[in-house]
Amino acid sequence: MKRYYGHPKFIKYTGEMNITHSCKNHDYADQSDPLSNFRKVYELTKDVPDSPFKIALTRDVEKMLRKIEIAKKGNAVKGETITDTCMDEAVYNILERILIEEYGLDPGQKR
Repeated sequence: MKRYYGHPKFIKYTGEMNITHSCKNHDYADQSDPLSNFRKVYELTKDVPDSPFKIALTRDVEKMLRKIEIAKKGNAVKGETITDTCMDEAVYNILERILIEEYGLDPGQKR
């Protein structure tokens, strides 16, 4: 057995982190490319100018991709349902609207 040095909780937490990473990657990434979900989000948002809105939009795209994976895999995704993600996405949509208004990003916005 390999001996590890350092704080025991560090070893425990990084072990938990490995499990979380593995589960999320299994549930949401293309198995041939563990970073595929990040690449998809980048492709969908690369033409949007940098702003806090882009960050919110990026999170929104992640939620959309997550719903697609949950719909495809059904019960194979552990600990999250489509309705959980819908509620999370709804929160992001309202936050995005606030950012759009604050940054004047809506060309049809009444002033």
